[in-house]
Amino acid sequence: MNARQGATGRLIWLDAIKGITIGAVVLIHLRFFLAAYTGRPPSEIEVTLNAALKSFHLPALFFASGLLIPRSLRRGPARFLLAKCDTILWPLVIWHVINRLRAGGPAALARADVLTDVSYLWFLEFLFLFCALACLSRWVPAWCLALVSLPLSALPLVTGWDEHLGYAAFFFCGMALAGRVHALASRAPSNAALAWLSLAGALAVSATATIWGIGPDWVRLIRCFAVIALLLAWAMMLPAHTRAARACAWLGRGSLALYVCHWPIGLFLGVTLRPVPGIGVLVCVATVALSLALTAARGYRPLSWTLSRPHRGGAKRR
Repeated sequence: MNARQGATGRLIWLDAIKGITIGAVVLIHLRFFLAAYTGRPPSEIEVTLNAALKSFHLPALFFASGLLIPRSLRRGPARFLLAKCDTILWPLVIWHVINRLRAGGPAALARADVLTDVSYLWFLEFLFLFCALACLSRWVPAWCLALVSLPLSALPLVTGWDEHLGYAAFFFCGMALAGRVHALASRAPSNAALAWLSLAGALAVSATATIWGIGPDWVRLIRCFAVIALLLAWAMMLPAHTRAARACAWLGRGSLALYVCHWPIGLFLGVTLRPVPGIGVLVCVATVALSLALTAARGYRPLSWTLSRPHRGGAKRR
């Protein structure tokens, strides 16, 4: 996919990267719903697919997010932070409250862990943290931040904040390489065959996490960057007029809505449809259908108010 911009000025290839990674997030969660609501152990194919997707989906999503930061920072630190509060911190708070109310009613908002346990929304929590760090250290060259953060991703950290801090390496590497990646995208040829070959290569590399095991942390790091490079090649070379390109770019544009909606929908349907035979498959199908419907309706109120802080007169910060 070449670097042509869409009607709104968004980069189509970057939206496609976000679309395929958020799709991987949803697939991983669907496997959880299927296992939880059917009571059967996952098949070997499901385990292999899950391990392959987990080996790259969040690193690639953080890397793609980092690619946009240098351009956003040029607007000034105040505007940058206010925009991130509107588009990251606001939906994090709103959907955290919604998820808490769904799980335990108003009493859940008074529990001691209300500020520390944001459940599946931790990605937004750390994305906002990394954006704030990028803004506060904006005078530091991006490659320095990348070099400092790389060791975090290779440390044997296993729980909570420590584990998730490892994703800083991919975010700041995206920042450091943003200029080169955007320049490369502007010169990439439009070639469907090479694009799909790159995607097949990305899947093959990610599958090694299942075939040969995850391996040492430095091996995992190299594998993640190899998959990210192949995904970038796929997105840049995939012709923009194809259905696959348009579908992935559409998912990328609505990635926030799809991300925040799909998990509570799946949990709610699981509780509601528990007596129904074949509930696992039914919950997965209904979750995908409803999540895509809400993603399509993300520009309409009141859903749009939960995804970005509403401003007087309808204007949004960019």
